Amino acid sequence: MINSIMSKESKDNKLHHVSVQAAPVILHKDIKDKINEIRIKRDAIMLAHNKVNLQQDKYNKTIICLSLFSAFFESTKAQLNLATRNDWLAPISILMPILLSTILSIISSLMKFKKFNERIDLLSKATEKSNATVLNLRRLQESLNFQSYIQSYKDYSGSVTESYRDALDYYERALYPHEHERYMKEAIKIAKNATEFNNNNNNMILNTKLYPNNIQLDSPGIESIDKFKSNKNLENIKINIKEEDSIKEDSIKEDSIKEDFIEEDSIKEDSIKSKISNDKVYQHNVVEISNNINELYKKFEKDSDNIKLKPKNN
Repeated sequence: MINSIMSKESKDNKLHHVSVQAAPVILHKDIKDKINEIRIKRDAIMLAHNKVNLQQDKYNKTIICLSLFSAFFESTKAQLNLATRNDWLAPISILMPILLSTILSIISSLMKFKKFNERIDLLSKATEKSNATVLNLRRLQESLNFQSYIQSYKDYSGSVTESYRDALDYYERALYPHEHERYMKEAIKIAKNATEFNNNNNNMILNTKLYPNNIQLDSPGIESIDKFKSNKNLENIKINIKEEDSIKEDSIKEDSIKEDFIEEDSIKEDSIKSKISNDKVYQHNVVEISNNINELYKKFEKDSDNIKLKPKNN
Protein backbone atom coordinates (compact mmCIF):
# COMPACT_ATOMS: atom_id res chain seq x y z
CA MET A 1 0.00 0.00 0.00
CA ILE A 2 2.72 2.40 0.99
CA ASN A 3 4.74 1.44 -2.06
CA SER A 4 1.78 2.16 -4.36
CA ILE A 5 1.28 5.62 -2.78
CA MET A 6 5.00 6.40 -3.13
CA SER A 7 4.97 5.30 -6.75
CA LYS A 8 1.96 7.56 -7.47
CA GLU A 9 3.67 10.53 -5.82
CA SER A 10 6.86 9.90 -7.80
CA LYS A 11 4.84 9.76 -11.04
CA ASP A 12 3.05 12.98 -10.12
CA ASN A 13 6.35 14.67 -9.39
CA LYS A 14 7.73 13.59 -12.74
CA LEU A 15 4.62 14.84 -14.55
CA HIS A 16 4.50 18.14 -12.68
CA HIS A 17 6.55 20.63 -14.74
CA VAL A 18 4.53 23.83 -14.03
CA SER A 19 6.17 26.59 -12.02
CA VAL A 20 3.82 28.76 -9.98
CA GLN A 21 6.44 31.29 -8.97
CA ALA A 22 5.20 34.62 -10.35
CA ALA A 23 7.25 37.78 -10.53
CA PRO A 24 6.52 40.27 -7.73
CA VAL A 25 4.05 42.99 -8.64
CA ILE A 26 5.13 46.58 -8.01
CA LEU A 27 1.67 48.01 -7.60
CA HIS A 28 2.40 51.61 -8.54
CA LYS A 29 4.29 50.63 -11.72
CA ASP A 30 1.74 48.00 -12.69
CA ILE A 31 -1.16 50.44 -12.29
CA LYS A 32 0.68 53.05 -14.36
CA ASP A 33 1.32 50.52 -17.15
CA LYS A 34 -2.30 49.43 -17.15
CA ILE A 35 -3.52 53.02 -17.30
CA ASN A 36 -1.35 53.65 -20.35
CA GLU A 37 -2.51 50.40 -21.95
CA ILE A 38 -6.21 51.09 -21.42
CA ARG A 39 -5.85 54.69 -22.59
CA ILE A 40 -4.23 53.58 -25.86
CA LYS A 41 -6.88 50.94 -26.43
CA ARG A 42 -9.62 53.43 -25.60
CA ASP A 43 -8.18 55.82 -28.18
CA ALA A 44 -8.16 53.00 -30.74
CA ILE A 45 -11.82 52.29 -29.99
CA MET A 46 -12.68 55.98 -30.32
CA LEU A 47 -10.88 56.16 -33.68
CA ALA A 48 -12.91 53.20 -34.88
CA HIS A 49 -16.07 54.85 -33.53
CA ASN A 50 -15.24 58.02 -35.45
CA LYS A 51 -14.66 56.02 -38.63
CA VAL A 52 -18.01 54.26 -38.32
CA ASN A 53 -19.75 57.57 -37.65
CA LEU A 54 -18.24 59.10 -40.78
CA GLN A 55 -19.40 56.15 -42.87
CA GLN A 56 -22.91 56.34 -41.44
CA ASP A 57 -22.99 60.10 -42.06
CA LYS A 58 -22.11 59.54 -45.73
CA TYR A 59 -25.02 57.14 -46.16
CA ASN A 60 -27.41 59.43 -44.30
CA LYS A 61 -26.38 62.47 -46.33
CA THR A 62 -26.86 60.54 -49.56
CA ILE A 63 -30.33 59.42 -48.48
CA ILE A 64 -31.29 62.96 -47.49
CA CYS A 65 -30.09 64.43 -50.78
CA LEU A 66 -31.83 61.78 -52.88
CA SER A 67 -35.10 62.08 -50.97
CA LEU A 68 -35.10 65.87 -51.32
CA PHE A 69 -34.28 65.64 -55.01
CA SER A 70 -37.08 63.10 -55.48
CA ALA A 71 -39.58 65.38 -53.73
CA PHE A 72 -38.38 68.33 -55.83
CA PHE A 73 -38.76 66.31 -59.05
CA GLU A 74 -42.27 65.12 -58.10
CA SER A 75 -43.46 68.65 -57.34
CA THR A 76 -41.91 69.96 -60.58
CA LYS A 77 -43.57 67.20 -62.61
CA ALA A 78 -46.94 67.97 -61.07
CA GLN A 79 -46.64 71.72 -61.64
CA LEU A 80 -45.41 71.51 -65.25
CA ASN A 81 -47.50 68.47 -66.26
CA LEU A 82 -44.43 66.71 -67.62
CA ALA A 83 -46.13 63.32 -67.76
CA THR A 84 -48.68 64.56 -70.35
CA ARG A 85 -46.11 65.92 -72.78
CA ASN A 86 -45.54 64.28 -76.18
CA ASP A 87 -41.72 64.57 -76.19
CA TRP A 88 -38.96 62.63 -74.42
CA LEU A 89 -39.56 64.41 -71.08
CA ALA A 90 -42.74 62.45 -70.44
CA PRO A 91 -41.14 58.98 -70.04
CA ILE A 92 -38.21 60.46 -68.08
CA SER A 93 -40.58 62.17 -65.65
CA ILE A 94 -42.38 58.89 -65.14
CA LEU A 95 -39.27 56.74 -64.71
CA MET A 96 -37.17 59.14 -62.65
CA PRO A 97 -39.16 58.82 -59.38
CA ILE A 98 -39.01 55.04 -59.71
CA LEU A 99 -35.25 55.20 -60.18
CA LEU A 100 -34.74 57.48 -57.18
CA SER A 101 -36.90 55.34 -54.90
CA THR A 102 -34.98 52.24 -56.02
CA ILE A 103 -31.64 53.89 -55.19
CA LEU A 104 -32.96 54.96 -51.79
CA SER A 105 -34.12 51.43 -50.99
CA ILE A 106 -30.74 50.02 -52.04
CA ILE A 107 -28.85 52.44 -49.81
CA SER A 108 -31.17 51.72 -46.88
CA SER A 109 -30.64 47.98 -47.35
CA LEU A 110 -26.88 48.44 -47.44
CA MET A 111 -27.06 50.43 -44.21
CA LYS A 112 -28.91 47.58 -42.56
CA PHE A 113 -26.29 45.11 -43.74
CA LYS A 114 -23.52 47.34 -42.42
CA LYS A 115 -25.14 47.32 -38.94
CA PHE A 116 -23.94 50.79 -38.07
CA ASN A 117 -26.19 51.20 -35.04
CA GLU A 118 -25.12 47.92 -33.42
CA ARG A 119 -21.48 48.68 -34.10
CA ILE A 120 -21.76 52.18 -32.66
CA ASP A 121 -23.48 50.87 -29.52
CA LEU A 122 -20.74 48.29 -28.97
CA LEU A 123 -17.98 50.86 -29.49
CA SER A 124 -19.72 53.29 -27.13
CA LYS A 125 -19.98 50.64 -24.40
CA ALA A 126 -16.31 49.71 -24.90
CA THR A 127 -15.34 53.38 -24.55
CA GLU A 128 -17.39 53.72 -21.37
CA LYS A 129 -15.80 50.60 -19.90
CA SER A 130 -12.32 51.89 -20.71
CA ASN A 131 -13.07 55.26 -19.13
CA ALA A 132 -14.43 53.59 -16.00
CA THR A 133 -11.36 51.35 -15.77
CA VAL A 134 -8.98 54.28 -16.11
CA LEU A 135 -10.92 56.10 -13.40
CA ASN A 136 -10.70 53.13 -11.02
CA LEU A 137 -6.99 52.68 -11.67
CA ARG A 138 -6.29 56.38 -11.09
CA ARG A 139 -8.33 56.39 -7.91
CA LEU A 140 -6.32 53.45 -6.58
CA GLN A 141 -3.03 55.01 -7.71
CA GLU A 142 -3.80 58.21 -5.84
CA SER A 143 -4.82 56.27 -2.72
CA LEU A 144 -1.69 54.10 -2.44
CA ASN A 145 0.09 56.49 -0.08
CA PHE A 146 -2.98 57.14 2.06
CA GLN A 147 -4.26 53.66 2.88
CA SER A 148 -2.87 50.36 4.12
CA TYR A 149 -1.29 47.91 1.71
CA ILE A 150 -3.96 45.34 2.61
CA GLN A 151 -6.70 47.70 1.47
CA SER A 152 -4.73 48.47 -1.71
CA TYR A 153 -4.37 44.74 -2.35
CA LYS A 154 -8.10 44.18 -1.86
CA ASP A 155 -9.01 47.04 -4.19
CA TYR A 156 -6.52 45.92 -6.82
CA SER A 157 -7.51 42.25 -6.78
CA GLY A 158 -11.21 43.09 -6.56
CA SER A 159 -13.09 45.75 -8.48
CA VAL A 160 -10.06 47.19 -10.29
CA THR A 161 -9.00 43.87 -11.81
CA GLU A 162 -12.58 43.04 -12.79
CA SER A 163 -13.09 46.35 -14.55
CA TYR A 164 -9.72 45.92 -16.28
CA ARG A 165 -10.78 42.51 -17.58
CA ASP A 166 -14.15 43.87 -18.75
CA ALA A 167 -12.41 46.70 -20.61
CA LEU A 168 -10.12 44.25 -22.39
CA ASP A 169 -13.07 42.01 -23.24
CA TYR A 170 -15.06 44.89 -24.74
CA TYR A 171 -12.01 46.08 -26.64
CA GLU A 172 -11.47 42.67 -28.22
CA ARG A 173 -15.16 42.38 -29.14
CA ALA A 174 -15.50 45.92 -30.48
CA LEU A 175 -12.79 45.74 -33.16
CA TYR A 176 -12.27 43.28 -35.96
CA PRO A 177 -8.89 41.52 -36.18
CA HIS A 178 -7.69 43.57 -39.15
CA GLU A 179 -8.64 46.80 -37.33
CA HIS A 180 -6.54 46.21 -34.20
CA GLU A 181 -3.18 46.88 -35.81
CA ARG A 182 -4.33 49.91 -37.83
CA TYR A 183 -6.06 51.74 -35.00
CA MET A 184 -3.46 50.75 -32.41
CA LYS A 185 -0.69 52.33 -34.52
CA GLU A 186 -2.66 55.57 -34.75
CA ALA A 187 -3.46 55.49 -31.03
CA ILE A 188 0.18 54.90 -30.06
CA LYS A 189 1.26 57.77 -32.28
CA ILE A 190 -1.35 60.04 -30.66
CA ALA A 191 -0.22 58.94 -27.18
CA LYS A 192 3.44 59.73 -27.98
CA ASN A 193 2.53 63.17 -29.32
CA ALA A 194 0.37 63.83 -26.25
CA THR A 195 3.20 62.78 -23.92
CA GLU A 196 5.69 65.05 -25.66
CA PHE A 197 3.22 67.91 -25.61
CA ASN A 198 2.53 67.43 -21.88
CA ASN A 199 6.25 67.27 -21.08
CA ASN A 200 6.91 70.45 -23.05
CA ASN A 201 3.98 72.14 -21.35
CA ASN A 202 5.18 71.11 -17.90
CA ASN A 203 8.69 72.37 -18.67
CA MET A 204 7.28 75.66 -19.93
CA ILE A 205 5.15 76.06 -16.82
CA LEU A 206 8.02 75.23 -14.50
CA ASN A 207 10.48 77.54 -16.28
CA THR A 208 8.22 80.52 -16.92
CA LYS A 209 7.99 83.69 -14.89
CA LEU A 210 5.32 82.08 -12.72
CA TYR A 211 7.40 79.18 -11.38
CA PRO A 212 11.12 79.58 -12.20
CA ASN A 213 13.17 76.72 -10.78
CA ASN A 214 9.99 75.17 -9.32
CA ILE A 215 9.71 78.02 -6.79
CA GLN A 216 6.45 79.87 -6.36
CA LEU A 217 7.04 83.60 -6.41
CA ASP A 218 4.15 84.67 -4.21
CA SER A 219 6.58 86.76 -2.15
CA PRO A 220 10.01 86.47 -3.85
CA GLY A 221 13.19 87.46 -2.10
CA ILE A 222 15.91 89.63 -3.58
CA GLU A 223 18.51 86.87 -3.41
CA SER A 224 16.32 84.36 -5.28
CA ILE A 225 15.58 86.96 -7.97
CA ASP A 226 19.29 87.65 -8.43
CA LYS A 227 19.94 83.93 -8.76
CA PHE A 228 17.24 83.60 -11.39
CA LYS A 229 18.66 86.57 -13.31
CA SER A 230 22.19 85.16 -13.16
CA ASN A 231 21.08 81.74 -14.42
CA LYS A 232 22.01 81.34 -18.12
CA ASN A 233 18.99 79.19 -18.86
CA LEU A 234 16.67 81.91 -17.55
CA GLU A 235 18.26 84.98 -19.13
CA ASN A 236 15.13 85.87 -21.12
CA ILE A 237 12.75 85.45 -18.18
CA LYS A 238 11.42 88.64 -16.61
CA ILE A 239 10.31 88.15 -13.06
CA ASN A 240 7.22 90.03 -12.11
CA ILE A 241 7.69 91.53 -8.64
CA LYS A 242 4.62 93.69 -8.47
CA GLU A 243 3.57 91.89 -5.32
CA GLU A 244 6.85 92.79 -3.63
CA ASP A 245 6.41 96.45 -4.65
CA SER A 246 2.90 96.45 -3.27
CA ILE A 247 4.19 94.97 -0.01
CA LYS A 248 6.83 97.69 0.17
CA GLU A 249 4.23 100.38 -0.51
CA ASP A 250 2.03 98.94 2.23
CA SER A 251 4.96 98.96 4.65
CA ILE A 252 5.73 102.59 3.72
CA LYS A 253 2.11 103.54 4.29
CA GLU A 254 2.14 101.77 7.65
CA ASP A 255 5.33 103.62 8.64
CA SER A 256 3.81 106.97 7.65
CA ILE A 257 0.68 106.18 9.65
CA LYS A 258 2.83 105.24 12.65
CA GLU A 259 4.76 108.50 12.32
CA ASP A 260 1.50 110.46 12.23
CA PHE A 261 0.36 108.72 15.39
CA ILE A 262 3.69 109.47 17.07
CA GLU A 263 3.44 113.15 16.08
CA GLU A 264 -0.09 113.35 17.43
CA ASP A 265 1.04 111.75 20.69
CA SER A 266 3.93 114.18 21.01
CA ILE A 267 1.60 117.15 20.37
CA LYS A 268 -0.76 115.84 23.03
CA GLU A 269 2.09 115.44 25.49
CA ASP A 270 3.33 118.99 24.77
CA SER A 271 -0.15 120.40 25.27
CA ILE A 272 -0.48 118.53 28.58
CA LYS A 273 2.93 119.80 29.71
CA SER A 274 2.03 123.36 28.76
CA LYS A 275 -1.23 123.07 30.70
CA ILE A 276 0.63 121.78 33.74
CA SER A 277 3.15 124.61 33.55
CA ASN A 278 0.35 127.17 33.17
CA ASP A 279 -1.38 125.71 36.22
CA LYS A 280 1.84 125.99 38.22
CA VAL A 281 2.29 129.66 37.20
CA TYR A 282 -1.30 130.42 38.12
CA GLN A 283 -0.86 128.81 41.53
CA HIS A 284 2.31 130.81 42.12
CA ASN A 285 0.57 134.06 41.22
CA VAL A 286 -2.31 133.24 43.54
CA VAL A 287 0.12 132.57 46.37
CA GLU A 288 1.92 135.90 45.78
CA ILE A 289 -1.34 137.82 45.68
CA SER A 290 -2.47 136.22 48.92
CA ASN A 291 0.86 137.08 50.54
CA ASN A 292 0.58 140.68 49.39
CA ILE A 293 -2.94 140.93 50.75
CA ASN A 294 -1.80 139.57 54.10
CA GLU A 295 1.02 142.13 54.28
CA LEU A 296 -1.37 144.95 53.42
CA TYR A 297 -3.78 143.75 56.08
CA LYS A 298 -1.00 143.66 58.66
CA LYS A 299 0.09 147.21 57.73
CA PHE A 300 -3.48 148.39 58.01
CA GLU A 301 -3.79 146.88 61.50
CA LYS A 302 -0.57 148.59 62.64
CA ASP A 303 -1.71 151.92 61.31
CA SER A 304 -5.04 151.60 63.07
CA ASP A 305 -3.31 150.78 66.38
CA ASN A 306 -1.07 153.84 66.08
CA ILE A 307 -4.03 156.07 65.49
CA LYS A 308 -5.71 154.78 68.64
CA LEU A 309 -2.63 155.35 70.87
CA LYS A 310 -2.11 159.01 69.87
CA PRO A 311 -3.47 161.55 72.49
CA LYS A 312 -6.15 163.99 71.56
CA ASN A 313 -5.32 167.75 71.35
CA ASN A 314 -7.53 169.97 73.53
